[in-house]
Amino acid sequence: MKAINTKKIVALTTGLAMVGATIFGAAAQDLSQYPSPLFIKDGVFDGSIVVGELAKTSDVVGSIELAAGLQAAAVKKTAVSVGVGSSTIDKGVKIDKTGTHVGPNRFIQFVQDTALDESDLPNLLADGLLDEDEGETKNKVDYDQELTLISNSGQLIFTQDDDDAPTAGWYLHFADNANMYNFTLDFDENVDYDNTSSTTIDADFNTAKLSILGKEYTITDVNPVSSANTNIDKITMLAGDTTRWLTQDEPLTREISGGKHTFVLVDVNENEDKCGISVDGTIQWVDVGSTKTVTGIQIGVTDAITVHSAGKDTDVCEVNLGATELELKDGNNVKLNGVEIDGSTVDIVNADGNSLRTLGFVFEPDDDVYLDGKTTTHYTEPIFDAFTFWFDGMNSDKSEVIDFQASGSSATLKYMNSDNKEVKIQWKLNDTDNTLVLGTGAAIDDRLYLENQFCDFVTAITECEGGQFLVITAGGEAHVVEIIDFDTSDSKITLKDVTYGSTTEDDFTFAAGVPAFGSQTIDLGAGAGAVVLTVQSDVNETSGTVGRIFFNSTTGNGDFAETSLNDGGGAPSNQGGILLHRFRTNGVDEQYANGMGGNATIQAFNFTEEAEDNYGGNSLRFNLTYDTTDEDINILAPAANAFAASAVDASDTDDDHEYYVTNWSTEVYFDSEDNDFAKITYYDTYRFGQIFIGEAEAKITSSGGSVESVEVQQIPVGSAKLDKDITDWAAQNLVVVGGPCANTVAAALMGNPADCTSGFKDGEGIIKLYKADTGKVALLAAGYSALDTRRVTRVLANYKDYAANLKGTEVKVTGTTLTDVTVSSVA
Repeated sequence: MKAINTKKIVALTTGLAMVGATIFGAAAQDLSQYPSPLFIKDGVFDGSIVVGELAKTSDVVGSIELAAGLQAAAVKKTAVSVGVGSSTIDKGVKIDKTGTHVGPNRFIQFVQDTALDESDLPNLLADGLLDEDEGETKNKVDYDQELTLISNSGQLIFTQDDDDAPTAGWYLHFADNANMYNFTLDFDENVDYDNTSSTTIDADFNTAKLSILGKEYTITDVNPVSSANTNIDKITMLAGDTTRWLTQDEPLTREISGGKHTFVLVDVNENEDKCGISVDGTIQWVDVGSTKTVTGIQIGVTDAITVHSAGKDTDVCEVNLGATELELKDGNNVKLNGVEIDGSTVDIVNADGNSLRTLGFVFEPDDDVYLDGKTTTHYTEPIFDAFTFWFDGMNSDKSEVIDFQASGSSATLKYMNSDNKEVKIQWKLNDTDNTLVLGTGAAIDDRLYLENQFCDFVTAITECEGGQFLVITAGGEAHVVEIIDFDTSDSKITLKDVTYGSTTEDDFTFAAGVPAFGSQTIDLGAGAGAVVLTVQSDVNETSGTVGRIFFNSTTGNGDFAETSLNDGGGAPSNQGGILLHRFRTNGVDEQYANGMGGNATIQAFNFTEEAEDNYGGNSLRFNLTYDTTDEDINILAPAANAFAASAVDASDTDDDHEYYVTNWSTEVYFDSEDNDFAKITYYDTYRFGQIFIGEAEAKITSSGGSVESVEVQQIPVGSAKLDKDITDWAAQNLVVVGGPCANTVAAALMGNPADCTSGFKDGEGIIKLYKADTGKVALLAAGYSALDTRRVTRVLANYKDYAANLKGTEVKVTGTTLTDVTVSSVA
């Protein structure tokens, strides 16, 4: 092993002695708490990774792998409310059918295209029997009740309205210019009546009873259109919270409107058309067939009978306590207690001027109705207060966020691949010639290359080190792979899978330091498959280009990369997910785009949804342009085949941000003011509204709750340090890579051994935990040889695989290769 600076060791040792470093006690933290909470707290990495200034490349590669493992663990987990999953109602019906849901922009009648009846709402729409023997005609006729939804009312929309829907979101909307519903009470056969006169018509129906929307009504008055036209034009009815026959001088106590009240029949006049009724001691005379309010209680009288018995009057009177007077006049508004209900229109259907067939009405709201499923969840029809429209929000499902941001001369796309690993794609504007490239810069070693693209080198193939290429497996899994090293002396190539944090080494043929021209297949590892690197010589002698490397995946999926939730199922040709745009000139694939300086628009990528049940399959396009005023890159508003809603302001107080929404319910939250970002929220399956019609007192049960949202917290730039940068190890948490021979901080932790190999054996390494009095910790990852150290860092990078053995304060790592690894406790 190579010697290191002893003065540096002395300085670190002094600092160590002052702090009083100790190995963890048995009851304290141990290796089982790596990486969290030892180095990661609340999803944030707190510490530095230290390699020796004189360390071999293998230590550096090991630290990179270790850092990738830490980055994967540096996530912030938050419980996010998902509203409803699959809601149910106890006294109502859900507007939903298998494969046919109330999705974006659909009306509820699209799903509920048949009338609701007794089978749907058994209490409200129960079948009934009109059984009356008043007047000259007798009727015993069955009837049914139906509620029909209107084709252009009750629409699920994504919108924002400053007055009625101040925050952008999903709403069940009933427009003020469309009928909301149509109610009909339809007799199975004609209800006949004597049409000799208005008196005989009224006599045939007077005191007959009908059950309408769950409440019993007594008919008190029936009128024809005129003496010449004997079709029924108006029907008046009474209903009450309690309908009873009162007997003279016998008190009745009932609870009405939250209070107890005592009712007494005082008398019935001799004509049997008035009843004197006392309510809590206050007496009022009420005509038969009419109502009066007595001490705040509505009293209706439907019948009166005088009974003169020996020595005492025992008159009786049928009353509706807490009465409601309902007046239905054909073609007019419904009247309740003399007040017209705006938006209602009565429809009375007669037959032949001597029979009644149907009673009904339609209702159109005066104002737009917006139900957001959160603060405004229901709307109760105002005529009978009997049934209610409920919106319990959208059905919940897993979602992912795809983040597209622009800043200065760069743009960045971040998404989780199908294996839930973060993929980061960047674009960079070259200020000198206004060309746009994939990658972090215009230099060949800063670029990101797509399949079949190439890196040109002028002098040596090593010029392409640092270049990255995008590999998409046959399963659509995206990997960003970087060339770390061309080792001409050992004929090796080292690649790093940036997405997964792993590195791989493979043979690469060189002859006297010059790469062999032709194609070589390189194993990428980490499930990424393999890539064919084709080296071509003498590409362009005029420009000085000596060689060119082409990148070709052996198991590729074209350019479509699946995301964590979008597996491309059902999309056109199953090509769902992220598609990076290739720059083209006259149909020729280019590796950079010209013309960004003149407000030109460059397409960056497409995001294609999955498709199911006629939802989804939309391709959203995201473009970049150059702002000549601010001299930076801007993101343009998304484009698509069709949006369910577009350019919707975020709220009544925020018109700087807009939403674009598809019928899959994919949402794009766009910075329309500064054009700095577009955030795509994509759902695992298409979503639809949880919509119900039920009784006014019905209860909705939601199966929703919360899901865990995972947000990757970037390890701060500057977290990687050289040993010479550390003057006081106890001032911060450290992960120290390499032993005392290669790392002065490691030497200090181990007491500055005279023999820097002391305690190490070939084929072995250690992971050891130290703690300072300051509360900070240091984790030593070291081996006898460079390969041994690399094996130790591989264990820490894949800590989950070795969790059963990472215990105590020290473990031993043994093996012969990077795949032959054993972790054991130290006796």
